[in-house]
Amino acid sequence: MLSGQLQFKLGDEIVVLGKHEAIRVPPGTWRGVWNDEAEDAELVIVSKRIADPQDDAETIEDFWPE
Repeated sequence: MLSGQLQFKLGDEIVVLGKHEAIRVPPGTWRGVWNDEAEDAELVIVSKRIADPQDDAETIEDFWPE
């Protein structure tokens, strides 16, 4: 995180990260990112290159709790 605060949903767990914090997400972990704050957030994501990104994406209905 470069600035702000974001919620990361990793499987069933929600982790909140703020400025200058980082998290490593293991392969195969269902994940999502959400900004529930009034201010903008800046996030850097580093990922290895894969042949077809669509093969690594899948949508789960109701993944985030309301």
